Amino acid sequence: MIKWQEVFSKDGLPWQDATQLSSSLAVSDLTQLKKMLDAVHIRLCLVKPYQENKNYPLVEARELLPSFDNDMFEYKELPGFAMVAFARQLDYFSEIFQFDRLHPVITEGDGACCPLENQVMVQNLQTLASRLPRVHQDIFRQQFRSSDTVVLETYPALMPYLLSMDRAHVLAWGADKQFHLAGIFASFPSDIDSELKRFGIRIGKFVYGDSDIYERNRMFVYQYLMSFTASPLFRSAAPRARFLPASCTRWASAFCCACWGRRTEPSPPTWPMARTRATHCWKKWPLWLWTPIRTKH
Repeated sequence: MIKWQEVFSKDGLPWQDATQLSSSLAVSDLTQLKKMLDAVHIRLCLVKPYQENKNYPLVEARELLPSFDNDMFEYKELPGFAMVAFARQLDYFSEIFQFDRLHPVITEGDGACCPLENQVMVQNLQTLASRLPRVHQDIFRQQFRSSDTVVLETYPALMPYLLSMDRAHVLAWGADKQFHLAGIFASFPSDIDSELKRFGIRIGKFVYGDSDIYERNRMFVYQYLMSFTASPLFRSAAPRARFLPASCTRWASAFCCACWGRRTEPSPPTWPMARTRATHCWKKWPLWLWTPIRTKH
């Protein structure tokens, strides 16, 4: 079996070692970004824990049918995250979701850097550290004290820490129209109540204004909608993560998004990722659903 350190070693990325890139990356296209993210996420968030965890949960094809059982199990030792990337610059005040902003050093379209480059890097470091569990903060500051934490070449090394954070991280263009890590701790909008009622009425399980029928069928409709919509994620973010792709499609700009979950809750497969031991493990994976880096141009 190929070692996780060698996965995608010939994919065009300038790998220096298992988690480090040796040179800068300039990515301005969502398709190019998806290729880069696939390599990083699959290597560090899928193959690495699969090879290091002897009890890695495997799934058979017959288990992929939607389940309406409540006994979901969360594998807390496995990675999980949500991410969205926009092919535009972010307008912090006007965005319809909350996040902690990170600042690129390059502030002009011609590549000119901010004169306060060191201060910007320190501010980004502090913002990232503030959202980490306290046990990781000192190690993180020491490891990245001299690094620009928002550039793409730092992203693979940053990934273990992003997996330790709650909520989602955001990538976007800078002034030079190159992608960078633009935000963390992102909380996306979700109108679960309206979505649930509209879906229940559409499938004939709710009747408008009938509270008794609503009470009897609410949990069934909720679980059906959850397994029908998008991906299971982790912690309290699960429902919002499921609606993330649907929410993103309402935005005018081009984007891509991904959700990787930790639960054993099944839902329909959406992205075939070949495996060596389990052949059909795409969405009931407690962990791995690539909401196939859904892209809107």
